Amino acid sequence: MLHSLRIVVALLASFLTLTVLLTSCGGAATRVAPYTFELSSEPIQPRSGQAATVKARITDQAGNPVNGAKVTMQREHLDAAHERPTSDATEAEPGVYATRVNFSMSGRWKVTVGAEGPEGRAQRDFELQVQ
Repeated sequence: MLHSLRIVVALLASFLTLTVLLTSCGGAATRVAPYTFELSSEPIQPRSGQAATVKARITDQAGNPVNGAKVTMQREHLDAAHERPTSDATEAEPGVYATRVNFSMSGRWKVTVGAEGPEGRAQRDFELQVQ
């Protein structure tokens, strides 16, 4: 009985850790098996109504660029209920995928980067502040 309880607790802890990894927000590089994602934008702080380039750097477990992946970026304003436009990103350089976007309003935006590459599929959420 005690052994079964330990197994259940261990499985629950593993599930909670995976859930936190898959839903975390922030700007730092984060590994979501099997990839590490980093997000950047040009300009660094996008402005409402002006075009910006959003880039995702994606690397594998060894730190090598993930080339030839299918990458999408979905945007969602966090303070207002709006549509969630999705853009296909193109590979701008090895392992770096970019798309041009126009943020319709200022505030906090969630950018979800989805990647399907040779090691499988993964996605990561980032929060981006738009002026």
